[in-house]
Amino acid sequence: MVICRPRGGVPEWPKGSDCKSAGTAFEGSNPSPSTILSRYTPHYYPFKSLIFVYRVQGCINTLALHFCSSFTTLLAIRLFSFRWNDAVAQSLDALTILIVDDQRPFQLMLKGILTGLGAVQMHFATSGEQALSRAMLHSYDLLFVDYNLGAGRNGRQLLEDLRHNQLLHAQSIFILVTGENTLPMVMGAVELEPDDYLIKPFSQQVLSRRLSKIQQKKQQLADLYQAMTEQNSHDIIAACRNHIAQHGLYSQFCRRVLVEHLLHIEQFDAAERELAQMLEQRQTGWALILAAKMHEQQGHYEQAISFCDDVINLNKRATEAYDIKARCQLKLTQYDAAVSTVQQGLTISPFQLERQFLMLEAAQHAGMWQERLNASKQIYEQTRRTSRQENRHLLNYIRCLIEATANTDDNARRNRLQQDTFIALQRACRDDSFSKEVDVDIFEKICMARMDSIEGRLNAAQRALGKILPNLKSGSAEVPDAAMLCLQIGEFEEGAQLLAQLTDEQKNDNQLTSILRQQQKQCNAVEAQFSDLNRAGIRAYREERYLDAYRLFEQTLQLAPYNCSAALNRIQAALQLLALESKPANKKQLPAAYNYCQHAFGYVKQLQLAEKYQQRFQDLLIQYKERCQQLGLTSTV
Repeated sequence: MVICRPRGGVPEWPKGSDCKSAGTAFEGSNPSPSTILSRYTPHYYPFKSLIFVYRVQGCINTLALHFCSSFTTLLAIRLFSFRWNDAVAQSLDALTILIVDDQRPFQLMLKGILTGLGAVQMHFATSGEQALSRAMLHSYDLLFVDYNLGAGRNGRQLLEDLRHNQLLHAQSIFILVTGENTLPMVMGAVELEPDDYLIKPFSQQVLSRRLSKIQQKKQQLADLYQAMTEQNSHDIIAACRNHIAQHGLYSQFCRRVLVEHLLHIEQFDAAERELAQMLEQRQTGWALILAAKMHEQQGHYEQAISFCDDVINLNKRATEAYDIKARCQLKLTQYDAAVSTVQQGLTISPFQLERQFLMLEAAQHAGMWQERLNASKQIYEQTRRTSRQENRHLLNYIRCLIEATANTDDNARRNRLQQDTFIALQRACRDDSFSKEVDVDIFEKICMARMDSIEGRLNAAQRALGKILPNLKSGSAEVPDAAMLCLQIGEFEEGAQLLAQLTDEQKNDNQLTSILRQQQKQCNAVEAQFSDLNRAGIRAYREERYLDAYRLFEQTLQLAPYNCSAALNRIQAALQLLALESKPANKKQLPAAYNYCQHAFGYVKQLQLAEKYQQRFQDLLIQYKERCQQLGLTSTV
């Protein structure tokens, strides 16, 4: 939850120390995330008095400084920094520490700072992958992770993977470190709620102060963090109520966690009572967000949107409010509004994966191809080399590229989309994990055939399909794409059979089913007309109205020129017409049915017949040659 309100503070001494002033970091200071975020928030509260609260080994020493001289301020800070460093040193010597940074100089600098604070057991990693491997072998108490780690996982993704694999114990401290303080970077980190976020460079005093604060919170809420690690809702609620009853320093934090878990187990009455009590005292952003979330879960979407608007009015950077509001708008079928709302959230924080999925869903409903394509690409990029990496994300991104190509009339844009498709296919070919589950060769051929179909090269697309189908395994990852190719070129029966082979996993893939639904929607009108004509042709054939049947099958081929079944039906009707012909007296006056057969067989020869149609074609060819021989005609097929 990101509801950040700037807090009053005081410039720290010396340079490089922590600063939580009202929205502005002093030169050489290291601002906290809330300080950075406050730069983008127009409202802040100026400080009237300067208060330092130092906590050493559970004891609280408070020093109030009212308009004191610079010398007195400096002396007080120096005195307390010595006591603070001693306390941190006593706590760091027993901790196992992991430093993750791709720059060796920073590793050495941080090692020096930590050694000065009493740290002894320090391990190092230069990449997210190496850090994850080390975390699987060792249990770390304190982790310093750089946000940007070059190729592979970044610090944010590493935190997600460590949590996903349950490699952080209840008392573990995870601190993100970065040299950047742009809003998207900070928001992307803060939304994951690491224990802290440090901006390079920072001093020993800054680090010791931050560590003391985190350690105190972890110690006082040890039972709560343990219950949260074990995901035991009953123990979480009990621990929260206990700390709230004691009126501890972290009562507000416990109230927030309490309401979140009451909503999680759907105890709405209890959650509503807690929220009503909190909102009566003060309308804090996070309480309003929880109220919005409660109404969303209960299906009160209009009320939820109202609460979200209140939060946004308080804090324009409250990204979770945009997410809740967009989900409610989707439920109310306000699709365009939902896309606009999610876009506002993405502008603030684009690195939140669930928000990209939300944009994908909203854009699918609104029929906005560009937004859908952008979201699909971000989902693929953000899950690469993480525990959430799945081949379906790359498959769906390529499918979105092809669909976007089919839905644009701008030649320049179409060329760019085709180039992006080729690049994505090349990336898929080089991805070992992708090739283990997907037949890359078949998938690439299907994609190229779909591109041929979009460009009007239907003959090339149909020939490619004929070669692909014999090698296509039922239930494979490429089946949906082969089905879409069939629908594009008019092989409706084959497409329906392939769609029936989809696995449960493929049917539950919302993005894939949306793409398939869109493809079917585009083909529905043509397919319906094709089916009506085909049924009429079969009915005429059974009623021995062969000339009518021939003409009806000819009309079906005008709708779907490369439908093999319709082409063979036309041959069959032509053969019946030929069977009714008598031997011509003059070979120069050939029967019309003979010309029908010649044309129909010649047309089928251009097609790449699937294996199941080959035997039928051979049987019809034998019948044709026998009848030609009976009539004294020459077969040129």
